[in-house]
Amino acid sequence: MKKQFVRGTTPDPLEYFWANVKKDEVSGCWNWIGNMFNSGYGQFKNSLVNKTSIPASRAAWFLLKDKNLDRTDFVCHKCDNRRCCNPDHLFIGKSSDNMKDASEKRRINHGEDRPQSKLTEEIVREARKLRQQGMGWLKLAARYDVAQNCIRSAVMGETWSHVDEPVPTYIGKPGNPRK
Repeated sequence: MKKQFVRGTTPDPLEYFWANVKKDEVSGCWNWIGNMFNSGYGQFKNSLVNKTSIPASRAAWFLLKDKNLDRTDFVCHKCDNRRCCNPDHLFIGKSSDNMKDASEKRRINHGEDRPQSKLTEEIVREARKLRQQGMGWLKLAARYDVAQNCIRSAVMGETWSHVDEPVPTYIGKPGNPRK
């Protein structure tokens, strides 16, 4: 049974932590059963931690692994379970590490999955062919009604790297070595 804490009191952080954790014997996850952020991550509330709420996974790392977390450190999930606060399922990284991990696990919309995308895989393939044939960036951008840097990034494979059409090697006309 979950222990109830009286509002306005400051329970021991470890006691509060364990009162809000339920271990899953199958997955090994320690699921947070206390308050939740709208994002689905556990919300650790304790006045001993700067009188603010922090993610339960961050609190778990701080309480059970290492109290020397930098403000820029992200506590990332190996298990991809937002409720999990098992330190063995967590790792420390920076924002870029967190984004790379999410991207590799296909947890971030990319390409046509992005609601705001004007491009499609078919358009990117066509644009790469047109660029290889010598069409300039301004004409490509106008043709697809996107910013020049958007079409350039897609055509050159900085974005839309999953598209199978080869990135153009077009250099330009003799005497006009544009890229």
